[in-house]
Amino acid sequence: MKKTIITYSGVLAIAIFLAACNGNNKTGNGSDTTTKSTVAASHENSINIIGKTGTVTFPQFSVDETFVSDTTLHWKIVDEKGGVTEGDEKVSFKKINDNQYFVNWIEKTGLTVSQILDSNKGTATAFVSRADEKSDRGKRSANFLEGSFKLKD
Repeated sequence: MKKTIITYSGVLAIAIFLAACNGNNKTGNGSDTTTKSTVAASHENSINIIGKTGTVTFPQFSVDETFVSDTTLHWKIVDEKGGVTEGDEKVSFKKINDNQYFVNWIEKTGLTVSQILDSNKGTATAFVSRADEKSDRGKRSANFLEGSFKLKD
């Protein structure tokens, strides 16, 4: 029986392709307008996600991410047929403020994922960059993914 192995990078690549086909891709070339806002969060509302698991849901897929430490992320994806794929990544982790976190990793395939997770607003924004021989921008292509983030109890 032949097994199909889906990696996080494979799922993200499919998601990026679908987003690009739907016209939702943003190239990160500076043409997007970003609104800056200041969020005053009290120390009581501060959340530490290290040691916790959260679900990141994008339109194309969902992934459970366990923040084992500030250097290790364990991820688990369940596909539409119930197949489970999981792995561990060495990450760069930075708490931005009481409720926002920046997480970045580079997979063995060269896929780079940078996420901003907001536990207060329940949002996830990911910038994904991958090798693309046809690209004239350093032989890489990139897309933004917008979704939700929810910590599990």
